[in-house]
Amino acid sequence: MKIMKTVISVTIMHPEDEPLDHKSLGEMGYQIDEGDWLGRIGTLSEETVPPDKIVAEAKALGNDGSFPECMGWLPDDAGELIEQDNGARTGDD
Repeated sequence: MKIMKTVISVTIMHPEDEPLDHKSLGEMGYQIDEGDWLGRIGTLSEETVPPDKIVAEAKALGNDGSFPECMGWLPDDAGELIEQDNGARTGDD
């Protein structure tokens, strides 16, 4: 599995009394598609993140660097993705 880094641009026209503070991308998308706002979302760039740069890119986004390992995004020494135990248990455990 390749890990991608995509940079997007969101342009929105909205009423002054509906500031974007604390709005999620989902809420903004809803207001653009279904609500009273006008807007467009576009892709500015998209690139594959090399395996040895995944943790650094996660940290650049404000993560402590643990998320990629938890998600199984980091390859082992042979280049294969590491299977992660998601904590699910059966009655046989």
